[in-house]
Amino acid sequence: MNIFSAHTIFLALYPILFTYSKNVTDVRPTHLVIPFLIIALSTYVFSAFASIIYKNLYKSAIITSLGLFLTFSYGHIEDLILIKFGNVNDIILSFSILMIFLIAALKLKQCRDTVAADLNVILNAFALTLIIFPIYNITINEYNSYEESKKLSGIFSEAVIDESKIDVKKLPNIFHICLDEYAREDVLRELYDCDNGEFIKALRQRGFFVADKSRTNYCYTDLSLISTFNMDYLDNMTQKLSITESVDRSAAARKLLFGNAVFKGLKKAGYKIITFNTNETYTSINDSDIYYSPFSGALLNAFYYNMLINMTPAPVALKLLSINAYFFFDPADQHRKAVLYPFEKIDEIKNYEFPYMACLWIDCPHPPFVFDDKGRNIVAMKKGMAEIDRWAIESDEDRLNYRANFRMQLKFISQKVIEMIDKIIAGSKRPPIIILQADHGPASLFEFEKMPGDIITFKERFAILNAYYMPEAITKKTAFYETITPVNTFRIIFNEALKTDFKLLEDKCFHSIWLKPYKYVDVSNKF
Repeated sequence: MNIFSAHTIFLALYPILFTYSKNVTDVRPTHLVIPFLIIALSTYVFSAFASIIYKNLYKSAIITSLGLFLTFSYGHIEDLILIKFGNVNDIILSFSILMIFLIAALKLKQCRDTVAADLNVILNAFALTLIIFPIYNITINEYNSYEESKKLSGIFSEAVIDESKIDVKKLPNIFHICLDEYAREDVLRELYDCDNGEFIKALRQRGFFVADKSRTNYCYTDLSLISTFNMDYLDNMTQKLSITESVDRSAAARKLLFGNAVFKGLKKAGYKIITFNTNETYTSINDSDIYYSPFSGALLNAFYYNMLINMTPAPVALKLLSINAYFFFDPADQHRKAVLYPFEKIDEIKNYEFPYMACLWIDCPHPPFVFDDKGRNIVAMKKGMAEIDRWAIESDEDRLNYRANFRMQLKFISQKVIEMIDKIIAGSKRPPIIILQADHGPASLFEFEKMPGDIITFKERFAILNAYYMPEAITKKTAFYETITPVNTFRIIFNEALKTDFKLLEDKCFHSIWLKPYKYVDVSNKF
């Protein structure tokens, strides 16, 4: 390989930079390291093998670049065929791409060296043009993020903490248990044929206030948590950052979750913040005082790796060879580790002497569906690797399968939560405050690109589990009410535990579509 065959290097980098440029809020630069090393090594080995066959550097570089281009174009070609014809035969598509490659390889063997040299120049120009686009997008995104970051100050009000009123020795520990997509009891009965009355009864027996008519304020995780932990609605954020029409998640908005008003107020009062790797970059707050991760380092990202793998025919080839598609990397196992880790570490956390807030954010019962109702390992997939990350509902059968798997996973996680709560109440060094709530509801009916057209779809997505455990020494729970939404959660907690004077906000619900997440519509009266 030499400088005149730079197209091979560019085409090796392109799929990594392209996917990163489209997912900058979910992927960190360190997550690019392992894919880059794997692709670089594979490219080098293939190029060396091609050099032996062709005995010409230009030809070996051309066939290597063609192999890279066809391999990582597979997923795009598959998507185009699906859009055009509604279905695709993966085996026929993979075989067709292989035939194109072999025919090109034979033709290249026959062509003159001067032709290969000229073609090499053309490929350099093509690959350079191709790689400019993701680099440009990444650069623009970083610039916009920098400009937005300068506007962050003052978007959300911080709690006024009177330290003279606080006895650090008597501060309660605070546990925020967020169960992604955990629906309200009535929705589970109506849509999921699931009676979790025993779970709700168990919470009440332990002293929880369960808000029977609670709804989320926003229908996506990031928006819901930013609102909850900044104790306010997001209108001011959206206007100040000028992101109303944005189709991408704002990196600056993400910073308002990492450096939220609740964390700032608690730190003023003497608290330490504990967070976990959730297996989702947006909610894995890794700059807290104590950060727990079940993974060995900052290099792993199942979401990103699966995206790259599904750009290639690798899953199809492995299936044909009867080889486990996840023998080198199991995203289902990765997800299980992230879900179970807070439960595994709770014994350690509850023994800390200092006051702390533990964010136990658990991406469950949200898909992927990797547990049955007894906690045994399953993998509920449809077509291949892509489905391990997001369950695509394309038919009534899919919808029924979604609900059946959701129901099983919900039963398992409910039991795990009761076990965790019992450990917290029995073993916490300080009287605990426990907040148990969902960010939003499930999505068997909810469509991400349009406004719901009926009451039950609104209810499924917005009606959430929301329950509170407060020590009797702090409150008799009179501050809570059955229609409370998460935006008022910490206003009440701060008023009761830290003697602040927050006024409660009117409880509202806002809908937005996935590709215009910050263009909210007030749907409070829709259901």
